[in-house]
Amino acid sequence: MALIFTVLFIPGSQNSTIPITSAVEGQVFLAPIAFADEPFLVVIDTGSSDTWVVRQRFACISITTGLREGQDQCAFGPQYVASSSFTEIPDQNFNVSYGDGEVLIGIVGYEEVCLGNVTVPSQEVGLVDIAAWNGDGKSSGILGLAYPSLTSAYAGDEQDSEQDSVEEEYEPIFIRMITHGLIEQQIFTLAISRDESSGGILTLGGLPDPRDVVYGDDFATVPIEVLGSPQMNGSSRFDPDYTFYTISIDGFPNPNASSSFAPSPQESPHSRWPNVTNIQAVIDSGTTLIYLPYPVTKAINSLFGSQANYDPTVDTWFVDCNATAPSWSLTIGGQNFNINPLDMIIQGLDGSCVSGVQDAFNGFSILGDVFLKTVLAVFDLGNAEMRFATRQ
Repeated sequence: MALIFTVLFIPGSQNSTIPITSAVEGQVFLAPIAFADEPFLVVIDTGSSDTWVVRQRFACISITTGLREGQDQCAFGPQYVASSSFTEIPDQNFNVSYGDGEVLIGIVGYEEVCLGNVTVPSQEVGLVDIAAWNGDGKSSGILGLAYPSLTSAYAGDEQDSEQDSVEEEYEPIFIRMITHGLIEQQIFTLAISRDESSGGILTLGGLPDPRDVVYGDDFATVPIEVLGSPQMNGSSRFDPDYTFYTISIDGFPNPNASSSFAPSPQESPHSRWPNVTNIQAVIDSGTTLIYLPYPVTKAINSLFGSQANYDPTVDTWFVDCNATAPSWSLTIGGQNFNINPLDMIIQGLDGSCVSGVQDAFNGFSILGDVFLKTVLAVFDLGNAEMRFATRQ
């Protein structure tokens, strides 16, 4: 179904192409933004909905110990100094948690926000006072581009009582651009680059100029779905509203159809490439890796041969940093998209390397930056669909 927005037409609505900056050796992607006249870099996150920045005199909390530590340990970029144009919303608080254990707590209010050449008046934003955060040294917050149901404002001024508070849903920044007629079309387009010197581009309100990014002529088009919660009996219970940009993956072609993937000694020698089809996955630019069901993850990582191993103590597939990465693909909307082997080995700060594909376990599948580096992704909110084109 299409998502219907009430749109206020404003003459001069436009589209805007914004250069992206990469951080953490091409694993995080940042966009320039301004709160009033204060410029920042923020993480582009299609897997969350809040736009927030950290403000001066915030408290940095260790994710590991829960104890306060120096602000430098959170590794934020510049901190926000509330301008005269910021208006705090009384009796509300900001409280958001992310899948990797990071937690941000603060206040909410209205501020003029500029993204590219689009200025959004009175955008509701979060200002962070308490942060348990693993920063990149450049970004000051997050640009959340998902749906209103994922926003994180809560009733009351008790900043640590999210679970007992009533959620105060609001319009995220891209939805507000749509409803206020600030962009030409109800879409944004993302093309992130594995070239650390360029980062890629984010286009609001249209497709990028072909001179800025090279992509194929044929788009795979699939509907945005309501994310289901799998039940033990195999049926699905669905949430009442859109949350993430969720699509269905048709399947995973065997990269060598003439042979089976290598089974473990405990498995039958007749084990073959898993026939996993029609699974939901979230398109999430804020996640580096791809997360898939265990049978698929195991099959893909077996293509590394002896150069990959699974460590159950940390639930992670590790690979030799000098391994020969495999080629494999996934099918969306009837089209195959090849994952580039260059994106299949991710080196951490400790020098170890992990596979670009990890187990989703009991969570939902995620197509993160390892996938997004191979495509031009069009997020069409007006038609509630996503379109993908292959990209060099």
